[in-house]
Amino acid sequence: MPETQILFIIRTISDMRAIGMVVFKNMQQACRAAELGIRIGNATDRGRGYGTRALRLAIAYGWGTLNLHRIGLDVMADNAQALAAYRKVGFLTEGNKRDAAYVGGRWHDMVMMGIIRPE
Repeated sequence: MPETQILFIIRTISDMRAIGMVVFKNMQQACRAAELGIRIGNATDRGRGYGTRALRLAIAYGWGTLNLHRIGLDVMADNAQALAAYRKVGFLTEGNKRDAAYVGGRWHDMVMMGIIRPE
């Protein structure tokens, strides 16, 4: 895993429209670990299952191609939709970081989540 970051574009199948991205970052070869980021840009594309499908594909890539053991991420604690999507694909809450992100003129708590490669 010599790359430090791998970026994928999320596209719709029907019209091949780019709607977001998934990124593996901060990859640590010795620990077989990486952080995952995902973003669906337009609010009208959220809540349609695109993110969940992209997460499942990314996790499969992480296990099968990158040979990762652990994938982690941070998400804003008030982002219920993202938290639900992460839990749906198997991520577990590992902890909370208080006032860890300053967005939109205010501080937000972050939830640390992770998933471990199944045996």
